[in-house]
Amino acid sequence: MLMMRGAAVDKKNLYGWTPVMQAARHGHNNIIALILQHQVDMNATNAYGMTALTLAAKGGHLQVVRLLVEGGADINTQGNACEYTPLMVAAQNGHDAVLRLLLDRDPNLCNVLQHTALAVAAMRGKREVRGFLERKTTNKTIVDVSQRDTCSPQDGATPLMFAAMTGRLDIAQLLVERGCNINKQDNISGWTALMQATYHGWDVI
Repeated sequence: MLMMRGAAVDKKNLYGWTPVMQAARHGHNNIIALILQHQVDMNATNAYGMTALTLAAKGGHLQVVRLLVEGGADINTQGNACEYTPLMVAAQNGHDAVLRLLLDRDPNLCNVLQHTALAVAAMRGKREVRGFLERKTTNKTIVDVSQRDTCSPQDGATPLMFAAMTGRLDIAQLLVERGCNINKQDNISGWTALMQATYHGWDVI
C-alpha cells in the first residue's frame, strides 16, 4: 500500500539503510520481490559500505541472493567502508549454497587487504567452503601475519583488524603478543580492531 502511494523505496535512514537492505538482511523474499517491481538502487551502500546483496549473502539468504542477482545487483561490489564482496561474506560465514551461486563470477577478486574469498574462508576455518573455493581459485596467496602493523594502502586496515573481523582469536593473540598497536585506526572510518570485533559479534576477541 505504501509503495503504491509513492513511498520512497530508496530513502535512507541516518545510518544509510534502505528498505531493500533491511529486507535482504532478514531474508524477506516476498518483500524483496515486491520492492524489485519498482525502480530501486540495489547497489546503494549503507554507512558500513554494505549493499543489500552483501547483507543477504552474510545472512545466508539464498533466495534473496538469487532475486537480487537476477535483478541486476552488482555481485563484485565493495563499498568504501566494507572490505568484502558478497562472495567473500558468504565464504566468511560458511554459506556454501550462496557461495556456489555467486561463484559464477570471479573468485580471484581481492579485497583491500588483498585477500580472496579463499583466504577469508581459510582464516575463518570454513573447511567445506574452503575446499570448494580451492578448486575454483587460482590466486592462492598466503596471508603473512608476521607484518604486525602493516596497513593496507587503501584504507589503513591492519592484520589485527582483519583478525577481529573474522573472529580469529589465535591470530589476534599472536599479533598482540608481538606488540602490535591494538588501538590503531583505519583511514576510512577511524575504526579500531575492537570496533570491528564488536560489529561482527566476536565476543572472544
